Amino acid sequence: MKFIIAGLLFSSMTFANCFEYSNANTEIKWTAYKTAKKAGVGGAFKKFEIKTTKKQGTIKDLVKGARFTIDVNSVHTKDTSRDAKIERFFFKDMKISGVVNKIDSNYLYIDMTLAGKTMKVPMKYDIEDGELEAEGTIDVLDFALSENLAALNKACYALHEGKTWSDVQIEIESKFSKCN
Repeated sequence: MKFIIAGLLFSSMTFANCFEYSNANTEIKWTAYKTAKKAGVGGAFKKFEIKTTKKQGTIKDLVKGARFTIDVNSVHTKDTSRDAKIERFFFKDMKISGVVNKIDSNYLYIDMTLAGKTMKVPMKYDIEDGELEAEGTIDVLDFALSENLAALNKACYALHEGKTWSDVQIEIESKFSKCN
């Protein structure tokens, strides 16, 4: 009888920690800043691909080693003219990709590549009820994107009141499904 109870407890604990990942349940959002008052402009990427190294496991197991690519032409800010300017003047033909190389109790560490330059980006995260929320900040100047930033600032000079900030907040929200 003890073995049956122990087996049931172990299997229920294993099931409780078993999750699966799907791109359909993930959002990649960002906030960039304009004007001297540092007004936030929020947006998201609608097309991206994230590949995990495992099919099932704990959320941390699924996240560690995950690789991603982002389609920069899928910018969505709820303003199509703004989206077109961001794509044309900032992203141009840029590629964004990365891999989660480390995860500890507080941060995900992503090797993120923008326009061919890779930087380690720490993102503070929280996991609760099968959902991961992570946020971090990048400085586009660290990725040698000063010309891109200047081109966007010039294209949006009046709207940005002459100031486009180089720091961008990144957020990832992902809901994981329990294993079947």
